[in-house]
Amino acid sequence: MLVSSCIQKSFQLTETTFKTLDWMARTLCFTLPFSMLAYPFYMLAASVEVLRKAQL
Repeated sequence: MLVSSCIQKSFQLTETTFKTLDWMARTLCFTLPFSMLAYPFYMLAASVEVLRKAQL
């Protein structure tokens, strides 16, 4: 099962559905706060791009 399907269900999974998830989906959905970690890197990349354009 894909990670996106886990996210789409808003983490309201039954135990049997949870057990059918592959290890990557379990890790990204329930162990690592992937979206919380990705957002600061996104903001950093966007601000670096703005600074590069301002220097030109």
